[in-house]
Parts: sequence; C-alpha cells; structure tokens
Amino acid sequence: MARAWWMVAVLVVAASCSRDSGVAYPPAVLEFAVVADGSAAPSAGTRTVTHAGVELVIEAPRRFRLDRVAMGRDNLGYPAIEFRIHGSEAKEFERWTGEIVDRRLAILIEGEVVTAPVVQSSLPGEGIISGGAGDFTEAEVRTLYARLRAGN
Repeated sequence: MARAWWMVAVLVVAASCSRDSGVAYPPAVLEFAVVADGSAAPSAGTRTVTHAGVELVIEAPRRFRLDRVAMGRDNLGYPAIEFRIHGSEAKEFERWTGEIVDRRLAILIEGEVVTAPVVQSSLPGEGIISGGAGDFTEAEVRTLYARLRAGN
C-alpha cells in the first residue's frame, strides 16, 4: 500500500511541473537562418558560423516561438527534437519555408547552429530536428531539449 501512495505522489509532482500547471516558463524559441550559396562571400546582413567543422555564411536569423517541443525520433528511428511553431506564427513559417525550398536552413539554439538541412518542402508550422544516422546522440537530444525548454 505504501508503494502505491508513493507512485501517486510522484505523478502529482510531475503533473504540477508541466507547462499546463500555471508555472511560468519562458517561451521556447528557435532561430532559423538561410545558408548562403557556397560561392557567396559574407556581406551586409550575413555572418560566418562554423558547423561540423565547416564554415557557413548565414543570413540574419528569424526567430519563431514554439507552442510545443518534445524529444522524439525521426522516420528512421534516430533521436530527434519535435517542434510546433506558435499558432500566430505558423502560417508565416510555412510561407517562408516554401520560399526557400532546396536551400539549406541553419537551425540555431542560443546562437549555435545545431543542424543545417536542405528544406525539402514548405513546413506547415511543425517539424523534426534530426541529425540522421549518428549525428545526434540521445544525450545531445536531451541537452537540446533542455535548452529549448529553458526558453534559450
């Protein structure tokens, strides 16, 4: 009987720590920056960053607030971060990503590029940040998740 009481207490404490409990968390934010073509030199409004040992020239990042962020898996089962853009910004995100199909998009957390995939199609306000085979470990995904939950 004592064990059952302990389990209920843990569930109540866990439930009281969620975003829905009234606890004020800073809003999670992701930054996205279009990567300039390989031949482009840095110019006004761009900067050079390093990702995976490669220098990238990126345009000024755009910030989008998130309604949801969770740890998950990509379609191949690799560790990933799932996200959903805040409702009022989701249509703008979809429109913008539709304009940059076939271009690389750097995804930044706290100003650091965590991945820079090619945009395959417009994104309808949600997506998965995945590094694919061997790019993100479980520990790295947990760290990214914690940074996003902290409101970066």
